Amino acid sequence: MESPARGSARRHTPLFADEHRLPYSYFTLNDWLQKTLTALIGAQAAAAFSWHSFRIELACLLRAAGCPDSLIRLICRWKCPGSVQKYAQVGTAENVTWLQRAHGVRFDAVRTNNMVALDKYADAYAQLDGQAFRPAPARGVPSRLRARVEVEWGTEWFAGVVTSSKQGLSSSGSPATVYRVLYDATAQYRAQSCWHDLAEINWRSLPASP
Repeated sequence: MESPARGSARRHTPLFADEHRLPYSYFTLNDWLQKTLTALIGAQAAAAFSWHSFRIELACLLRAAGCPDSLIRLICRWKCPGSVQKYAQVGTAENVTWLQRAHGVRFDAVRTNNMVALDKYADAYAQLDGQAFRPAPARGVPSRLRARVEVEWGTEWFAGVVTSSKQGLSSSGSPATVYRVLYDATAQYRAQSCWHDLAEINWRSLPASP
């Protein structure tokens, strides 16, 4: 009200701006948030929150309300297709309900690698099971920039290239080194990039492109 934006100025004036009508930086807003939360709940508890925490809470509430994942992604303005699966968590009550249901179900299927060996070719048959050769998720950081990696999104792996790194924040709001992965285009998704704290996700290295 003290500094209204009229006419065409509304097209480029931020809703929340400083005295020069410039948008506040993330670090300024995060500093204000931490000071406010520290005053309310103490420094230790405040350190677990960031502005991203509110987006995660919104995603969880939308999922609990029955909102489709595609709309959650749109409302929360996430570019990466797996962000909903990563952040829209199941509530404790729903988790307990499904665990109780699972407890009352009988399941009698078996996998071939759990069956008793019947002949001398059992080892050869075991090699046909692709699960035996599934690479384990990597830990640590890529050996170099431009390294090719695969990142697990939900139940699928998507390949891409590590293009850069910077100091950022983990999902809990603590300082972390984050890496930008430029994902390959697929039949379903266009090429796109996403920043990751590799300590929080499953990823693995790929051979360099020829």
